Amino acid sequence: MKILISIFLFFYPELISAQIHFYNPSFEGTALDTGDCAPPYWYKCELSPDIQPIPFCCPWYRSCYEGQTYEGAGCYNHDNVHESFGQKISMNLVPNKVHSFICHLYSVYNINNLVLGRIQIWGGFSICADNELLWQSNYIDSTWETDTVTFIPTQCYSYLRFVALSGDSIEDQSYIGVDALSEITIEGGYNFFNFPNTDTTINKGACVTLTATSDDTAATFYWSTSVEDSVATEDSIEVCPTGTTVYICTATLGCGQQFRDTVTVTVLGGGSGNPPLIIPNFLTSEFSVWQIQNLQSTTSVTVYNTLGQLVYKNSAYNNTLSITKLATATYFYEIKYGSNTYRGKLMVVR
Repeated sequence: MKILISIFLFFYPELISAQIHFYNPSFEGTALDTGDCAPPYWYKCELSPDIQPIPFCCPWYRSCYEGQTYEGAGCYNHDNVHESFGQKISMNLVPNKVHSFICHLYSVYNINNLVLGRIQIWGGFSICADNELLWQSNYIDSTWETDTVTFIPTQCYSYLRFVALSGDSIEDQSYIGVDALSEITIEGGYNFFNFPNTDTTINKGACVTLTATSDDTAATFYWSTSVEDSVATEDSIEVCPTGTTVYICTATLGCGQQFRDTVTVTVLGGGSGNPPLIIPNFLTSEFSVWQIQNLQSTTSVTVYNTLGQLVYKNSAYNNTLSITKLATATYFYEIKYGSNTYRGKLMVVR
């Protein structure tokens, strides 16, 4: 007879939230004005923007707003040149939502016939694409100013491109400095995905509900196990495993981005042979030794960090791994116990 239990699962979700990151937002790199002049994680789009400040080059250029270097781009109307640069951001923009971020800008002018300049920001689906104009600054002052960039994209763009502009005259030319970008936030908050990712234990014959959520109404979910291709395609599922099982949730945004997480449901009294292991999923100053119940002399324990690097291994584990041997972080373990293999996450908090 199936026993249905009503419990609250205190998952510690992996929250992919409303902040979209720039990589290298302060444009740190080697100062350069020739060749491929974009700092790490950025790419040049038109001609060659500079990594400033270049030593002994142009004394009227500003020192950095933040860090050691910033990006500079020129505009020369008489040659129809608009230097530009961009990058692929950490997450796609969300259509029809208000986005905003902070940037710092200055414009060189009154030097060698330079005039006040502006910056445009374009959204695109590929490197250097200009599918939609998202924002254009006012004319920029000659000292660093703080601008709030606010825009509402109509598509889920994954690339942003910064383009230098000058005045309207054919003879106008400008030079713009860009530095210190903040994260992009979405007004009102927005969770791309919230996955259950803390393991739980139930008695044999009981059931438990697993849930994944998203603020993206077009998101789809696919649940599977390591031994079964498909379990369900809903956001919330009830499972009644007869033995310890790892459930995998793959979620796909309407824009095509995909995320995956797992949760292990340990079944007490499930399986056959030796009694199941009871495995804590955390180490703290209060519970400083990883005490696994129902150990046998042949229990093998392997622990990896999030980069997949081996940090601990013992082919005959005897409850000796202490918090002093691991830094505060999340780890992944694999425990082999008879014919059973347990996999899950171990959180270390000092």
